Amino acid sequence: MSRDQVLAIGFRDDEAASLPSRLFGALADKTRAVEMESLTADLLEKTMVVLSPVFGGRFDAIDVAVRLVDHGYSGRYVAVAPQIADPSMVLREVAAFAPGLSFDIVETGRGPHDTQPFPVQKGPIDKTA
Repeated sequence: MSRDQVLAIGFRDDEAASLPSRLFGALADKTRAVEMESLTADLLEKTMVVLSPVFGGRFDAIDVAVRLVDHGYSGRYVAVAPQIADPSMVLREVAAFAPGLSFDIVETGRGPHDTQPFPVQKGPIDKTA
């Protein structure tokens, strides 16, 4: 059986439509949006990549990882978030709960990493420049 689909778990419709193409290119055409509760071993058998938020509304990456391991999933699992304060901590925790699972985190960011939306000049404004 061919493993050629991407499962997108717990995303809004607009996220499920755009995020896989940004991450997986041509493979994104075979993306299927599913709910966490609908994961089965049969569905995962056809899946190359599982994609979910690191922190979802009703679950987190550890919940998904445990479910994947329980169903014997041997593909790749990628969790995404705009930013993670300590990605290595999340990687360690998932590895502890789901040993052997191929897991990565992708930070999608909120745009430029500057904390200011535009340059801010400190001090008096130089009107001669």
